[in-house]
Order: sequence, then C-alpha cells, then structure tokens
Amino acid sequence: MKAVKNILLLSIGFAALFLSSGCSTKSQVASQAKQLDSVAIVLNTKLQSLDKTDTVLLQKAILKFVTYSVFIENNIGDTITKTEANGLQQLYLSGKNLKSFAANRLTLKSRGRLVLSQINKLQKDLENGLIKKDDYLKHQAHEFSSAADLIKRTEEQERIYSSNIQDLKNSLFPVESFIKSRNNGLLPAEVKDSISL
Repeated sequence: MKAVKNILLLSIGFAALFLSSGCSTKSQVASQAKQLDSVAIVLNTKLQSLDKTDTVLLQKAILKFVTYSVFIENNIGDTITKTEANGLQQLYLSGKNLKSFAANRLTLKSRGRLVLSQINKLQKDLENGLIKKDDYLKHQAHEFSSAADLIKRTEEQERIYSSNIQDLKNSLFPVESFIKSRNNGLLPAEVKDSISL
C-alpha cells in the first residue's frame, strides 16, 4: 500500500511538472509554491502528531524494559522454556525498538523544524523577489523532497511506536511471571511499586 501511495504521489508530481512545462515560468513557480505550502502543512501536522506522542508512557515502557532486561541478564542463567523465551524475545525486541523510537523522535522533530524554516525562508525570498524563479524551482524541488521524506519517516516511526508499545504490554505478563518464578514471587524493586502500563 505504501508503494502504491508513493507511486501515486510521484505520478502526480511528474504530471504537474509535465503539464506545467508548457506554462510560463511565472505560473510554474506559483504552482510549485502552492505544492510546497501544502507539503509544509502536512509536515507540520505530522510533527505536531509526533509531539503528542505519550512520552510518559514511552519513558515508563523503556524503564520497565531496562529494569527487566538488566535483572534478567544479571540473575537468570539457567535453561528456559520456549514460551518464556518467546516472551523475553518480545520484551527485548519491543524495548530496543522503543529506545530507538525515542532517539529517532528527537531527530525527526529537529530535522522537521529545519526543513520547515528552510521552506519559510525560500517562500519569503520568492515573495520579496530575492531569488530568481529558476533558482527557486531548483530549491523548491529539494525542499519538497526533504519534506516528503520526513513525512514518510514520521509515519513509519508512529507505526513503530504504536506496535512496539502494544508488543511490550503483551510481553509483560509472561515476563513478569518468569521473573517472579525465579525471584521468590517478587519483581525488581524499581518496578514493583510503579503504575502498570
């Protein structure tokens, strides 16, 4: 589905370029400026969505992952069952992905702000006549591509967050049962008194 969406977006872009090639440079610039405004709005919306990510839940999930994984690595050295291994694998995979998401989220927000500021500067330069129309078209294509790439990456990260939070939640019962079975019915001290996910 993503491939179809990307192909559709590229087709629309090429069609717009093809149709506008017969138009004057002025109307082509106006058309490209509108497209750039539209992609900037979508990018801004995606960045706002990323800002609204439940960071409290994210930090709690990462804390549980780190606490449980450190405890398991330091205290469990014997053979485990396949069910226990599956629960641990799900915990490790989702926890590592959530840690990556936390770092990627900050990078995407920073990069997004930079691209949006470059788009704003480019649009203001065009409005104030500080850039030649041909130069504008070159820069517009680059900024459009950068913004579209960030939109795609932001959507991917939102999917990663949602699926891995759910995977981590699903792994908690078997992992906590596993830890309790090997720790006199107790969870590690840092986690046992905290609010559950």
